[in-house]
Amino acid sequence: MIRLYTLSPKTQLEVVLHQQPGDEAGVGISGRAAASSSVTPRYVRARDAYRRDIGFSIFKEGPPTGIAADAVAAIEAAGDPAGPSPSVALQATGLSLLAGSQRVVQPSAHCETVLEGAEQPFYVVPMSFGHYNDDDARTCAAGGAVPCACASATHTLTFALHTSAPVVVEVICKPLSWLAKAAVCDTVSRGKRHDFGASATADGVQIFTLSDGCGARTALLNTGASQTIKYTVSHTGMDNLLTTRGATSTSNSVRNRAGRAPAGSDSVEMVDVVPPRSAQFSCVTVAPMACAANVSRSWGHSMRVAYGRRMEESHEPPVQADGLHAPFRFAT
Repeated sequence: MIRLYTLSPKTQLEVVLHQQPGDEAGVGISGRAAASSSVTPRYVRARDAYRRDIGFSIFKEGPPTGIAADAVAAIEAAGDPAGPSPSVALQATGLSLLAGSQRVVQPSAHCETVLEGAEQPFYVVPMSFGHYNDDDARTCAAGGAVPCACASATHTLTFALHTSAPVVVEVICKPLSWLAKAAVCDTVSRGKRHDFGASATADGVQIFTLSDGCGARTALLNTGASQTIKYTVSHTGMDNLLTTRGATSTSNSVRNRAGRAPAGSDSVEMVDVVPPRSAQFSCVTVAPMACAANVSRSWGHSMRVAYGRRMEESHEPPVQADGLHAPFRFAT
């Protein structure tokens, strides 16, 4: 990802993210020239070679504001078990979303925004998740530890930045736990909130989904102070889609990399028990097809919730500690 520091109070920023073409297996091509043409640009001529989802979001990071902690204390003192609103709760992460591109299986993605303030850093964060299904070990070009929030060794991304004033640019690596917070902030800020009724909301139930050109993202929040919440989310219409939780679905068969087949021929089910005052980036559905040409557009969600004080945290399929899909606390 890219970290920016501005030198002016207000700087216009345009970002274009390009991905490298891949071969039939979707692996990036390095140094291999395609058949030449003096008329058709290469990105159009080799369009079927783009098999990865790409997208990005732009964040401003500051210290946790303290507003969230004060709000939590005030709400608890008033006896409201629902806790703070998601937007207030996520202020405790220190991240605020400025803008985001669509996530697409295309040669490039584009976004523009204005950077205001020169004291806190800004981040351009890839929201590209197809490589999380790769079997090869991911390595970090910035020298960070694995697992990290960088693309895999076979998935090359190139950022082009255009600014109205000079900026300081760094290529850095952040752990997946940081990316999880950014992804939840993005999904909550731009996504759709699913309503389970006043009683569920009063107990802290919050589910958000963000649909785009090649799938959907799901974020789960438990804003309550005492009860754990069990979320069961079935992703339907999964023809030719993958998920970052390891499940693979096709029109004729469904399998799980852990070895157990989910129920149904075109659905994948996630079961997560989220502790109080916590959030989880539950799942991303990813289109692996070239330019998403053959991807079903009929995906959807079926959701159930249950909550109580005696449920212990659990996840099915399992999640890695401090990984992309592990829950994190947004208030202490």
